[in-house]
Amino acid sequence: MTPRIRLDRLTFVGPQQTAAAVRLDDHLTVVCGASDTGKSFIVEAIDFALGRSTAPRDIPQRVGYDRVRLQLGTDDGEHTWTLERSMAGGGYRLAEGVVRDDESITADDTLSDKHKHATTDNISGWLLQKIGLLGSRVQRNKSGETNSLSFRNLGKLLIVDEEDIIAQRSPFLSGQYTTATIEFAVLKLFLTGIDDSGMVNSKAIKSSEQDNSIKIGLLEEMIHSLEQEIQDVAPEAELRDQLSRLDATIAEIGQHVAAARSDANQALLRRQDLARNLDAARSRVSEIDELSERFNLLHAHYQTDIQRLRAIQEGGSLFVHLDAETCPLCGAAPEAQAHAGSCDADVPAIVNAAQSEISKIESLIEELNETRSQLGSESEKLGLLVEQVKPELEQAGSDIEEILNPRLGEITGQFQELADAKADAHGQLQLYSRLKILLERRDDLISEEEGPADDAIQADLSQFILDEFSQEVHHTLQAWNFPNAERLHFDLKTKDFVLDGKPRASFGKGFRAITHAAVTLSLMRYCFDRGLPHPGFVLLDSPLLAYWKPEDDSDSLKLAGSDLKERFYSYLANKEARGQVIIVENEHPVEENSIHSIVFTRNPSEGRFGLFPV
Repeated sequence: MTPRIRLDRLTFVGPQQTAAAVRLDDHLTVVCGASDTGKSFIVEAIDFALGRSTAPRDIPQRVGYDRVRLQLGTDDGEHTWTLERSMAGGGYRLAEGVVRDDESITADDTLSDKHKHATTDNISGWLLQKIGLLGSRVQRNKSGETNSLSFRNLGKLLIVDEEDIIAQRSPFLSGQYTTATIEFAVLKLFLTGIDDSGMVNSKAIKSSEQDNSIKIGLLEEMIHSLEQEIQDVAPEAELRDQLSRLDATIAEIGQHVAAARSDANQALLRRQDLARNLDAARSRVSEIDELSERFNLLHAHYQTDIQRLRAIQEGGSLFVHLDAETCPLCGAAPEAQAHAGSCDADVPAIVNAAQSEISKIESLIEELNETRSQLGSESEKLGLLVEQVKPELEQAGSDIEEILNPRLGEITGQFQELADAKADAHGQLQLYSRLKILLERRDDLISEEEGPADDAIQADLSQFILDEFSQEVHHTLQAWNFPNAERLHFDLKTKDFVLDGKPRASFGKGFRAITHAAVTLSLMRYCFDRGLPHPGFVLLDSPLLAYWKPEDDSDSLKLAGSDLKERFYSYLANKEARGQVIIVENEHPVEENSIHSIVFTRNPSEGRFGLFPV
């Protein structure tokens, strides 16, 4: 009897935490319910408990739980074990039998997380021993070199997560060039029960081939990393269309910016002219004020001069009426004075000269007053001009502020946002360009490495076996009433199936999920019916995606009125898959009472909220 194992219980434990556990039926378990309740986390945790190096994602509900336990046993029920692993990774504690949630595993039995060939002191070897595959080897390259079989090599055929189940590639391959030979060799091991221990290396690999293999491996890692990054960005054609629209919008915004700047420059020039005129008017008013002060002083001097001359004039007039006296200037006696001659004391002449000088000063005063009046009028006009220019200058400043701040500022902000969006789109397009370059380089290296295929060792998997397995898959799809399943065959080139002349990978993601599930379940059935090695369980995440999240209308139309979902669960409930099946889905199964269902409601007051208690 071929040995197989079953998964009984998954438990999360931690200090001061109530254990979170799910019991798994030895035949069929369906975990269903609301999104974001921990369904897919169960898939990750089981895979991690069976040796996956990557820990389950860090979700808030997991805080406080530091260990995961997986209770498993033989499918005949004779043996049971409990594996415990830290959520941080590393090795395992192993206990015989069932361990209660409140108990600690203190046994000395531990398992390493690193695979070693033909030894059972590690999780991989321990599991392989339980299914009769310990010490097996699988081909790893065309030259016939082999690798020690690890339990992780079986992972893609047992645990199918929500990303792999819709992937546009063979259900048996991970998409990595460097592991494709090993992955197909594992399929051959399942379908024939024969490993590659007897394979002999046909020749030593040349150093150049080794270098190429290393380069291809590195390129595969880079390509895989880029593909993961590209999953979160828009399609290339959409990005190019977005760039075109952004360029057009940026050009239009540029015109608005240019117009706003032109308006701002005009407003600045007007404000400069107004400021220049205001400064000139104020300078002239200041100049007039200074002249007025000087003219006032001059006018006062003129008044003083007139008063002095009038005093001389009045004194001279009085002087002629006085009695003759000795001349105060020349000292001549009255009788000796010669008035007919020239004398500096000619009083009438002095009086006339004073009068003449007074007339001249009065004329100057008149001219000065006229000038002062003109300056006053000019100052008054300039004052009115200043009062008129001041509000115009303030308005010009407001116009500039309105253009520069709300208007130009808003346009500049839009321009910056568009420029940032363009940079992001360009950066995302660069990812596609880099991926294209890496793919071309990888393909070139593959072509160099393959060369003539005369001496290449091919996997010893006959077309007869592949046809027999294809019939098994065909039988499963027909049992589910899957559309487009009249004809089916296995394509050796793509390592995938062709349904009615259409490659499986070219279907929508919903149909890819259903057909992937059919292949995985059919493989387990094929191995059970023929006594071939198989661990004995399968875990599928979202196989019925086409029902609750169709990719396009074509999926919905093909499934309209179809009973595929009912037939799918009926197939599993009737043990047609033979081994243990665990399904993770959003929608509830039909005839739920006859199926061990674990329903996550995401409602604290109804049923079970989710994987972890609230």
